[in-house]
Order: sequence, then C-alpha cells, then structure tokens
Amino acid sequence: MKKITNFELFYTSFFLSAVSFGGGYITIPILRTKYVEEKQLITEDTLQDLAAIAQSAPGAISVNLATGVGYKINGKAGGFASFIGTVLPPLFIISVITYSYDFFMGQPLIQAIFKGLEVGVAVIMVRLVIDMVKDLYQRDQKSAIMFYATGLILSLVFKIHIVFILILNFMFVYLLNRWELRHVSVD
Repeated sequence: MKKITNFELFYTSFFLSAVSFGGGYITIPILRTKYVEEKQLITEDTLQDLAAIAQSAPGAISVNLATGVGYKINGKAGGFASFIGTVLPPLFIISVITYSYDFFMGQPLIQAIFKGLEVGVAVIMVRLVIDMVKDLYQRDQKSAIMFYATGLILSLVFKIHIVFILILNFMFVYLLNRWELRHVSVD
C-alpha cells in the first residue's frame, strides 16, 4: 500500500468534511473514491470493514470512519490527523449557524437549499446501496445481500427498530461464521 503524510490525511479529511453534506453514510462513497480508487491507500474490503465498525461504534459515523481510515493508513497519528480534519469544519459551521440561526432559517433561499440537499443526499444513499450490493454480488456474498434485504423489510414493512435489526444481524452473522468454521475442511 502507498503512504501519505499525516498533513495530507488532515487536509483530505478537512476538505471532504467541509464539502460533504448528509452525514456518515454519505462519507462511505466519498472515502471510497478518495482512498480506494484515487489514492489506492486501502482496499475496498478494508473500507467495508471500517464502515461496519464505524456504524456500530458510538459517535458520528463520518468521524469514526475517517479516524479508522487514518489509523489504518498511518497508525495513531494518522487517525488523530483524520479525526481533527473531520471535526473542524462542522465545528466551525455549527458555531456560525448557531450564532445566526434565526437569520439563516428565515431566508427562503436557505430553506430551498436545504430541500435540495435532502434530495441529493437521498440519491447518494440509493447509489451507495446499489454499489454495495453490486460489489457483494460480484464477490459472491449472497448472504450479505440477504441481510440487507431482510433488514430493509423488517424496518420498512414491519416497523422494527433498527437497533433490534442490528442485534439480530450480529447474532446471525456470529452463528453463520461459527457454522462455516466448523464445516471448513483442513487441507
């Protein structure tokens, strides 16, 4: 794998955090483009693993994921650089918005921008799911696709809370892995 400096990790995280909008799930395709495809610093599998950890860990997914990617690339210092780079832009933006909230939210243009951003975020989320399912299908990970579909049905149709769906998935994956380990032949 290639290496970059901690300043480059900081700058990249800072830039991505400053221009991306929509939360942690939007971060996954952005980091995939930057660190997997363009810079080739981590693999797709590593990003998927880090995304799963970031989603299950407490805190903001985007911060957890960027920190994990930075750590994977340059150890503790890289994780810290990515963490600081990811946190600073929203901290500054939130401070400015908090100070002038009433002025901002009273403007029709600002309201229209937020409505447009909602649509953009929804489109990116759909694309993320499609890309992830295509990747899983190409790697013959049909059981993972089944987890996505089952989780979606449980959430949308049966209105089961996402926490219970995650717990069920963790239990099922654990049992599936134990079963696969018992049935792997030693050659």
